[in-house]
Order: sequence, then C-alpha cells, then structure tokens
Amino acid sequence: MERKFADRKRYSKSDILIKGLLPSSMLDWPGRIAATLFFGRCNFRCPYCHNPELVLKPESYETIPPEEFISYLKGRMDWVSSVVITGGEPTLSDGLKSLVLFLKGSGFDVKIDTNGSRPFVLEELIKENMIDFVAMDIKTSFENYPQAVRAPVDIEAIVESIKLIIKYAPEYEFRTTLVPGIINKKNLEDMVARLSDMEARSIVFQQFKPENTLDVEFRNVKPFSNNEIEDMVDIASKYLEVEVRGI
Repeated sequence: MERKFADRKRYSKSDILIKGLLPSSMLDWPGRIAATLFFGRCNFRCPYCHNPELVLKPESYETIPPEEFISYLKGRMDWVSSVVITGGEPTLSDGLKSLVLFLKGSGFDVKIDTNGSRPFVLEELIKENMIDFVAMDIKTSFENYPQAVRAPVDIEAIVESIKLIIKYAPEYEFRTTLVPGIINKKNLEDMVARLSDMEARSIVFQQFKPENTLDVEFRNVKPFSNNEIEDMVDIASKYLEVEVRGI
C-alpha cells in the first residue's frame, strides 16, 4: 500500500521519549511484520520486568529523534505496515498522542502495549480511532497487585482500562507472565474469573524468563514447569480461551 507521510508539524518531539527501536519483528504483533518503539519510564516496579534500564534509568539511553524513526519507516514502507509502541509505559508520555496521530496519518496501523494504569489516555486513543490493537498486561489478581507491581496502584483504574478495552478496542489481548511468587493457582483463578465477569474472551500466558530482571533476586527464581503451567491453563480454560507463549 502506498503511504503518504503526514505533515511533521502534527507532532511535537518535546516528550516523545523513544529509547529503543527494533527495526522489524514478527513477535510483537502476531501475524504482522512490525517496527517496535520502546518508550522510557514506567510507574510500576514489577520485580520480574525484563526492561529494567528503561524503567529505572531511561536517561542512560540516548533519546531517538522522531525524525530518525520516520526516516527508517520511509525506507521500508513496502514491507513494514505496522508500528508497536511499548515500554516502559508509553501512556506516561505527553507526546504519545501526537506521535500516534502522525503514524496513523501516514497510513500505519498502531499497537500499544500498556499496564492499564492510565485509562483516560487509552480512552482518547481508542475512541478517536487512533490505535488498532491494545495489549494490556494483567499482573495477577487485583488483590495481589501491590505485591506484583511494588508501586502505588489504583485498582479502579486497572479495572476501568480492562472494561474500556473490551468494549471499544478494535483488537486486543490481555496477557499475564506466569511468575512464581506473583501468580499461583488461587490468585490466577480469581484473576481470570474477574476477567470473564467483565466479558473478556481470552488471555495469553507467557512463560517467565529469569533474565535481566529488575529485582536481581528474581534472576534466581525457577520458572514454573510445563506441567504446572498446564494445570494453570486447565484452571483458566474454565473461564477464558487460553494461549501460551514462550514454552
């Protein structure tokens, strides 16, 4: 598809904190070749996070100018049709909307990865048809969230984001990383039951990899075995369709 790039004046680069660029991937948006942008900063401190530098020390990375990313896209328009914006937590950036508007105006589909803590940002993006896919991480049962994210968390905001995504997002997925000490059979069942009550249709389970975690102690945590994950899938399948990745 031929793409005409939007006027650069439509976005402001003052708070577009692009700290990393993956030129192409078929993993970040299943079924598509996508370029992936990594935004710095996050308001959670999940101990198993595998992007700790983006969370704790985003200033240690050089900020990639939007012009550099745009130049990359221009050279690959024939085969890169989509852009994934991840983090960190991209909804913390005041420049997110203007960047998304630029990408959409240039004919690209856009996916956002989020922790769901800022539903008012998601609402604007979704209801104004600025994004095509939302992936939200559901950390654990709502009661266990403070332990999982190790930061102040507004559970009402998390619930609001879930409901908003289910009702309005053109395409979405909820996903949970199966981390021992964060997830167990009981709080997992609580979590998927609540999602089912809100009319979610499915969930993705991701295997935990104890590599480069934010909390160094989690680098020694043994992941769940395949049999343990199968048990969790059996529990969750009573409520939702389940996909497992990373095993």
